Amino acid sequence: MPTEWPQLAGRAVTGTYRGRTAIALACELLGISSGDEVLMPAYNCGTEIDAVQSTGAKAVLYRITSRAQLDLEDLMARRTEKTKAVYVIHYFGWEQSMARIRLWCDKSKIQLIEDCALSLLSEGETSAIGRIGDAAIYSLPKTLGFTHGGLLALPSAKATTLPKLRPAGFSQLKREVRNSAKTTAMGMMDAGRLYGSALALRRLSRRGSSKSAPVPGPGAARELMPADYAFDPATDANRGIHSAVLEVSAALPWQEIIKRRRANYTRLAKRTERLLELTPLFPNLGEGVCPLSFPFVVRNRDQWVARLQAQGIAALPWWKGYHGDTLGWEKFPEACHLKDAVMTLPIGHNLDESQVDYIADCLTASS
Repeated sequence: MPTEWPQLAGRAVTGTYRGRTAIALACELLGISSGDEVLMPAYNCGTEIDAVQSTGAKAVLYRITSRAQLDLEDLMARRTEKTKAVYVIHYFGWEQSMARIRLWCDKSKIQLIEDCALSLLSEGETSAIGRIGDAAIYSLPKTLGFTHGGLLALPSAKATTLPKLRPAGFSQLKREVRNSAKTTAMGMMDAGRLYGSALALRRLSRRGSSKSAPVPGPGAARELMPADYAFDPATDANRGIHSAVLEVSAALPWQEIIKRRRANYTRLAKRTERLLELTPLFPNLGEGVCPLSFPFVVRNRDQWVARLQAQGIAALPWWKGYHGDTLGWEKFPEACHLKDAVMTLPIGHNLDESQVDYIADCLTASS
């Protein structure tokens, strides 16, 4: 177990098969069940909604601003006598403002769950992200590239009866490595010569500029989240992490990972600051932030993604799909805008300066 990580130091930590496994387990340990309501951010992946609702609880959305900040007043106004917990997502490595919400939860006797799946190794205003809530969820694949692995961290006082989970077996680990989407993505990046020679840039720019992906109009139906985002009790519930993943993660040079990610983010920000078509979701890289990726808000997002992917860059239409039509999306235009307009670009610790420059060159050529 990577107990040296500041987020986990002194905490009771359980390794889970997936992040969604940790979410469902957190709900169970905090006593969230059928008939309860959980206040959840309108800007979401959909997986976390599914995991919470697998307990029988109801997800009630609250407003997220166009800058991906929670609206505390809107959140508090949605509390009812059935509200059992507040669920907070820290997006892309940046912390939500937690002091007031912690005070309100304590006063209201409501549990607080922090989703740090996008914020592994990040620090906030006072400490490492995830240490203020009654439970914190982390994901190893998103930052570290593993094929599976979530972490549930609890204050020691709340960890009196941690269940024993059935760990993933070696055969499962081999299947995941073989079929991993990340393997495919890395192959695409390598085939696209992400190392960034001028010749490759010119060739791929021509190839990627001939056609653009269609963008749905304002009246188009919302695309649903991928089917494999759903919480499946048969494969996701009560399953633990493979011990090899914990061993490898504990041995990683986490300080260097933070340093490299911050340097890559800063370099890409500097190289793209004059591109008016691209608006960074987080213009400032705060002290202690370990960025997951570089999120931009951009018009015609899907066209940008298609062009950049054609040039071997793992651009993603972040959280493009919606979790069903029963959550009242029309009440949250800012969250819908983020789902429709946020594009993320890789700034991982595995990239060097030439690769980051290649990404910047492609963005400039496409603008």
